[in-house]
Amino acid sequence: MYRKCTMFGILILMNLMSMAASATTIQEIIDGGGSFTVGHFTFSDFVVQASAIGGISPGADRIDLHFSEDETGAVTLEFHGAWSAGPLDWSVITSNIGYKVTVDEEYIAETSEAAVISSSLIGDAFYLLDVGIFNDDPADPSAEMVAEHLLQEGLGDDVTGDSRVFTMPLQEFYVNTSLYLRTEEDGAVVVLSQFAQTFGGTVVQTPEPACLSLLAAGGVLISLKRFR
Repeated sequence: MYRKCTMFGILILMNLMSMAASATTIQEIIDGGGSFTVGHFTFSDFVVQASAIGGISPGADRIDLHFSEDETGAVTLEFHGAWSAGPLDWSVITSNIGYKVTVDEEYIAETSEAAVISSSLIGDAFYLLDVGIFNDDPADPSAEMVAEHLLQEGLGDDVTGDSRVFTMPLQEFYVNTSLYLRTEEDGAVVVLSQFAQTFGGTVVQTPEPACLSLLAAGGVLISLKRFR
């Protein structure tokens, strides 16, 4: 019995170790070629900028990225990082995560959604998560925002966040996510551990070759009839 329990414990430990090893940081993505593809979406050009006064704002090497695809083709990215401010008065954390999304020709990106998965507040503090979707690199003055999410908690519990529809179908766009955490008094603490971003759309219906032949033949017949 003891032997079975020992073996079972070893198996659990091995599984936990393999799970830990499978975690992918943004820095590992950058170093390993700079992009990855999930379903119809390819994610690339990752950039992380962080600053901290009296707290922790993880860099690209400390932000784990998990991804999944559902039955509709929508892809969700989960960012795990443990952004925290406090416990000093006016501890401030900022973090900006940017990346490019390219969609394959069989799919049209139509929607985006942002969600905070795990966070906590103690005392007078708040966090703000602002996600902007741009039709070009945000660093380019000509870039236009086509969707935005604003998630905020604390200081009156002013919480907002929903899915916004793109103003136009996009095959390529840029995402810029800004996190801002701040404490208002000594002893206050605010932590944002995980947030998620989901992108969805529809499959482009392309005519079958047989249908294209019929359409072409019909066009020829109509042209001949008009000519006569």
